Parts: sequence; structure tokens; C-alpha cells
Amino acid sequence: MSILWRMAIPNERTSFMAVQRKNKINCLRVCLSFLWTVTCGGCHNILTCSFMKGIALVISGPAGVGKTTLCDRLLLNHNLTLTRVITVTTRKPRDTERDGSDYIFVNRKKFLENIKCNAFLEYAEIHGNWYGSYRQSVQDKLQNNFDVLLNIDVQGASALKDLEKNGSFLCGKSHSVFIMPSSLNELKQRLIKRGQDTFENIENRMKTAEKEIKFSKSFDRIILSKTKDEDYKELNDFYLKHSKLAKN
Repeated sequence: MSILWRMAIPNERTSFMAVQRKNKINCLRVCLSFLWTVTCGGCHNILTCSFMKGIALVISGPAGVGKTTLCDRLLLNHNLTLTRVITVTTRKPRDTERDGSDYIFVNRKKFLENIKCNAFLEYAEIHGNWYGSYRQSVQDKLQNNFDVLLNIDVQGASALKDLEKNGSFLCGKSHSVFIMPSSLNELKQRLIKRGQDTFENIENRMKTAEKEIKFSKSFDRIILSKTKDEDYKELNDFYLKHSKLAKN
């Protein structure tokens, strides 16, 4: 009976060892917490951050400046390392656009449900339509060791910057480029020439362009648009500078 009693109630040595173990565990937690914050800026997955080799290349600029043309050319020339994140939108598709290829077209109700579910890495409402990038799509591509290209508006690019500051799986992997039109008049002529917008829409886009240009200094690189080849060379050089995958 006395033996069982001694086994049931820990002696002083046992209690002391238990306290030591608890202190070690608490110390380890503090160290890991510090490492988590310093290494990834508060990233929620330190292992994901450490082993993802890919980068997020963010391209932005006013409508009509030639972003899509530049992105398509870059994707074509780096198709083994760079993949596009398809934008989700509530706007109606144009005649030449395909669902799931050019955009992912959803209705407004579905888009707002996705916002509530925190499904988007970034999203914004532009000219009455919603645009966003699925969080899981970006994360999956990076984890599969691809660089990802996001052709998004200034609001979306700004949201990604905020995410990095507050800690996210991007962990400093985002590199942003703003395509600057040579002049607002030149931009307006491009919008008229491509023939996709009404006069009223063009005027709205020009007002938006003026606002977007004011935020261009927050981007890592500004490319002042010249010729298509010159613009592409600058963008390609920027990508090669930051991509570890494209260099291999």
C-alpha cells in the first residue's frame, strides 16, 4: 500500500524535473515564435516560406497601356518557370474571351461569397465590376516551384503589399512592376484604337488612370512605355533579376 502511495504522489525530484521540462518547452516556444517573426515577418507557415523557390511577379498599370501583351510574351518565353494566375471577375466576357483561360467569370453573388470565405489573396471593385485572385491558386503554384504572374490593378497590388507587411505566405517573394504610359493623351488614343470601350467608359478609365499613376512610386519598378520591344526587354530583365527558377 505504501509503495502504491509513493508511486501515485510524485516526490520532490520528480516535480522538479517536470518543472524543468515545462520551462524548456516554454523557452522553445518563445524561440520558435521569434524565429517565425524574424524569418517570415509573421508568416503563418515558416516551412512553406523557407522551401518555396518561386516569386510572385505583379504587373500593374492603367487600362490600355499594354500589360496583357507584355504578360503574354513573358509567359510564352518562360513557360517552364512562369505561370499566370487567372483573374476572377464579375464582368461579362468579351467575344474573344474564354472562361477559365482568359478569366474566371462568376456572378456577383458568388464573388461576394468568396470574399466572406477569405478565398481571395487580393480583390477590388473597378468600374462596377469585381476582380480578384484566388489565394489557393497562388499558393499551390508557388509550392509546386513555379513563379507566378499576376496582372492586376493598382488596388490589388497595394493589397499584396499590405499582406506582406502583416505577414503572409508570400514572405517577401512579391516583386511589382508598374507600366507607365508615355502620356495620358497617348493612353487615350490606345483605348480608342482598341475599340473595346464606349466613349463614357474611356473617360472613366482616363480618370482612373490619373489616380493609378499617383501610386506608381509604391512599385518596385516603373517602366516608362516606349515601344513594345523596349518595354518587354525591361520587364524581362526585371524578371530574370529576381527569379531563381529562370536562372537555372
